[in-house]
Amino acid sequence: MSKIYQKNIPFIKNRLKHKNGGFTLIELLVVVLIIGILAAIALPQYDVAVTKSRLATTMAGVRAIADSAERYYMTNSQYPEDDITVLDVSNLSGCRSVGSGQLDCGLIMYDLNSGTSYGGENSVNGVLFNNEGERLVLYKQYLMESNHPRLRRCIIYNNSDLARKVCKSLGATIVVNQGAFDFP
Repeated sequence: MSKIYQKNIPFIKNRLKHKNGGFTLIELLVVVLIIGILAAIALPQYDVAVTKSRLATTMAGVRAIADSAERYYMTNSQYPEDDITVLDVSNLSGCRSVGSGQLDCGLIMYDLNSGTSYGGENSVNGVLFNNEGERLVLYKQYLMESNHPRLRRCIIYNNSDLARKVCKSLGATIVVNQGAFDFP
């Protein structure tokens, strides 16, 4: 068996001596083609992963505001009048208060809806924007004193396929129409 290897080694060495050591054009084209195919597969998944992480951040912020609103309700027997600034939301860093009690956190905007607006629905909303500043997803959590206590809803804007994929990937199930998803 060792004789077979000894016979092949000089052949390989002779072949390598005559080669310039570079790659052929076909080899380079195959590598570029493989990289292009991998990029075409990975790029859409990358967008979904980034948006999913941003929506998860939005969901955590909405939960923190909802919990704070529930504590406020237990203390004062009413929710704050559409004013998110009276709540203890110190764990939402990097946010600034905007106008009517909304919090602007860059690509995420939070607001509180008390029973005086939206038909008596007490809820906390988190709107996720894309990089171009367009609304992508609205994440809504209803408070205990609403018609839908503790219901969490993912609502997509502009019939976005990306938003639909993100809502589904986070475990939401579709409701009434294609634009709204509920979480179990």
